[in-house]
Amino acid sequence: MATFTPPCTCQRCCDNQFYPVEGQKKAPYQKYAGRRTVTEVTALSLSCRTRIFEIIRTLQMTILVQGDTILKRWRRWNRQERRDRLQLALPKMYPDENLRILIPHAALSLSQVRSHRLALLLPYINLESLSSDFSRLIGLLHWRTTCMPEDWVAFENGQLSQGWETGALEQIFADGCLIMHGSRYAEWKPFNYTEVHRGDAFGVPRGLLILEAQTQLMEFLSSMTALILGREDYMAHLMPASDGDTRKCNKWDQLVSAGPKTGAIELWLSVGTIHACQPYSKPRQFDIDAIVAIATNQAEAAQDELWLLQTEPAYFLEKALFFEKNWIDTIPGAEDWSRKTKFSDMAMHLTYYHFHNAREWQWLLEECQNAKHEYVALRDKIHVGERLPPTYERALGCLDASLLNSLRTGSRFDLRRVLATVPSFQEYWEMTENLGDATRIVMEMKKGVNLKYMHEKDRLLWCICVLSMEPDDQFPWDIAFVLQQLDDHLARSSRAEAARIGPIAHGYVSEVAAIHQILSNLRLHRPFYPTVSLSDAKNEDRLLWRFMIKMPGEDELHRDPVKCGQAIQPLSRFRMPKGRRDKAWLSSADGARKELVKVWEAFREDYTGIIRASGIIQADIERYRKMLSQYESPEQLALLAAERERILNLPSKRITTQTEASLASSRLLQDSSQPKKFDMEVPRIKIKTRPQVSSPLDEVSHDLVDNRQSQTAVGILPTIYAIKGRSVRVATLIFPGSTEDKGTIDWLDFVSLMLEVGFVAEHRGGSAFTFKGNQGSINVHRPHPNTEMGPAFLRATGKRFSRRFGWERETFEEAD
Repeated sequence: MATFTPPCTCQRCCDNQFYPVEGQKKAPYQKYAGRRTVTEVTALSLSCRTRIFEIIRTLQMTILVQGDTILKRWRRWNRQERRDRLQLALPKMYPDENLRILIPHAALSLSQVRSHRLALLLPYINLESLSSDFSRLIGLLHWRTTCMPEDWVAFENGQLSQGWETGALEQIFADGCLIMHGSRYAEWKPFNYTEVHRGDAFGVPRGLLILEAQTQLMEFLSSMTALILGREDYMAHLMPASDGDTRKCNKWDQLVSAGPKTGAIELWLSVGTIHACQPYSKPRQFDIDAIVAIATNQAEAAQDELWLLQTEPAYFLEKALFFEKNWIDTIPGAEDWSRKTKFSDMAMHLTYYHFHNAREWQWLLEECQNAKHEYVALRDKIHVGERLPPTYERALGCLDASLLNSLRTGSRFDLRRVLATVPSFQEYWEMTENLGDATRIVMEMKKGVNLKYMHEKDRLLWCICVLSMEPDDQFPWDIAFVLQQLDDHLARSSRAEAARIGPIAHGYVSEVAAIHQILSNLRLHRPFYPTVSLSDAKNEDRLLWRFMIKMPGEDELHRDPVKCGQAIQPLSRFRMPKGRRDKAWLSSADGARKELVKVWEAFREDYTGIIRASGIIQADIERYRKMLSQYESPEQLALLAAERERILNLPSKRITTQTEASLASSRLLQDSSQPKKFDMEVPRIKIKTRPQVSSPLDEVSHDLVDNRQSQTAVGILPTIYAIKGRSVRVATLIFPGSTEDKGTIDWLDFVSLMLEVGFVAEHRGGSAFTFKGNQGSINVHRPHPNTEMGPAFLRATGKRFSRRFGWERETFEEAD
């Protein structure tokens, strides 16, 4: 076959618009099947456009007068009856989504794969997906007829990625490009570099694939509607309307307005549900507020984790003991590895890696906020078909570069690092101890173990490995699809199977999922923005780029791991006292806290010394020092002072405001009909105003502060929640009294409490859940594999709630 020279040879066009000449010569799957003339392309594209809009108009009228009938009949049929009718409407419909997994593993030949062209164009149109959930077909009919075809271009283009990159979708070359927006939708024009790079137009081969996918989908929906209604009912809407005819799609409207379902027994919307429902819901659009919200939740959660590790010896000890119990020396052959290596690795995990994660999310949050700032300032100048304002274009490009950098060096790298330490996966790895460096453990996969082998033998490991790969190596996987596969696999698995992925790895999956969610949302932006290289972005005057230009390698930042390992030995130094909280308890607790402070002081001085010697500006050094000094922050010192006052029953030195005095008086007058408070053995000094949590990056993290505005400003009383049943016990364990309340609760009981006080839960991937309410949102990690929340975990969660929302034990009352 002849080769064809693409009109643009930049990396973006070679990846998404045309096959490069070298690829056409060397790779059979990148060879074009021929060439179309401009006349042929024009006729084909306009034919697709005409047919798409013709079917949309017909279906709009059909749904208007027959919507409830379609819904009633489709919902009434059982799963097998739906499958039968789907096959009648589209005989070549693929049975499930497995083709997307088979292609990259070369389980099918190129000719076999290409015989399933329809499944590659529309992977979400399959018998399993549409027959198992009746609402999905209704969603397709509704959103494809209420939204314009151009609204679906970004989604359609993403669905084509695997078929395009693997050559499974055979192509015919043609010059020029197709306009994919506005009144000239699907119109051919000479190739325009600027418009194609902005996403306003697509090269002809890719543009025709999008139009083909849209046409095939609308033809299927038309056939399916006619089959459900029967010819007589289907043609009824074409007859002249009588005076008595009314709109007959009320139940239809109620269903589609309810959104995706979580299932009969689920209390939250899972990441698998979110991805699986995307084709059948309203088309996703770029949402800068959603991007900032995800980054803010992640940054706050990482800050809270760092804060707890610095200030709560019991929390630090629990993490250390778990790490000690599950370290690499549990692997056969590694039992004799040195104690020095073990404790050095433990110390680096408990200090540096958690600080690194908090620092990374602060960097990403600043980049998100910078993009939002430019968006708000320039939103009136952002239009499809026009160039983006230069400063906004630059902000988007830098955010994209920062996300990719984080995937290369942050949580994805950490996930890869801990993967071999998961006991159930250790059989696939060979590890050696690097005696010259106590923090370096060399890990390599055993010979013969690859992704194809994992997919056949161990689906769980396959999911984790794909997520932990370098971004450039993840081709041709759709990461959202992989996250859905992981979510579905864990949901179907036994507890023993789910337990094979440890809580540390599960937490890193959450971090990777959050970054991918931000990145996928960002790349929905139209017009598209040009990429910015890391070297170019280093000219920016923000925290991440100022750091990278001075500190290109992370290896330099932990030069003395052995010293860190020695600092945490013995672990018994961090054990908190038990029993009644009195003067003796305080003395022992103070001792454990002082030992923990020594660890963090040593790490802080070592770290800041390294970055100071590298030329990091003093203002940035002070921000990092602040992150590593939360044990001595005014907020923490005030919390310790309040704890001491409660335990010793000393009078508070705090001045009571008029609002607080009025609140106290009003509570004295409450009658017996009011909800009952939890019994308290020692009076607790209640801080009425919501604490203002200081961020190490106050200058750039305004949203962190905005989300924590006082809920009890002058004239506004704090919210009191009346709760019932098992939620009462949950609250008492989260906010223990003066005598330590012991016990565990199940994760579902915790979720029920959050739902009862007005929050909604959303699974963000891995172990992370976001709870959203009127007071803000917060990320909480579900225990894994055991879903019981232990005392240390519960107390840590309570401290986070106090920090973020101002909640305390008195916030909750038992309802009658």
